[in-house]
Amino acid sequence: METSLFLPPEPDLTPEQAREVDVGINQMLEEMGHRPEPITGWWSSVRFPELGDVTIVEAWLHGDHEGVRRLVVLLHARSQASAERIARDPEFMAFLRDRMARLG
Repeated sequence: METSLFLPPEPDLTPEQAREVDVGINQMLEEMGHRPEPITGWWSSVRFPELGDVTIVEAWLHGDHEGVRRLVVLLHARSQASAERIARDPEFMAFLRDRMARLG
């Protein structure tokens, strides 16, 4: 996956390490179902109470790397739990199969 270095390097990170963080967060968000194109806009525009009502980028730039990591893990867990609930719902799964069949 090609990505631009969105976050300026932290003082104690090399540019390569900062790029790895950028790629890692993007990969986690993609695994949660976000399309690659809008991810950067999403993580720089949505505020989270878990981070003190700031965006992921703001929290990261203020040094709250652990808070960002915890939030991304939490969001991923919520996403997986939701997918598992949907997979156990026979009515919803039938609806999805019907929609997919209509799409061809």
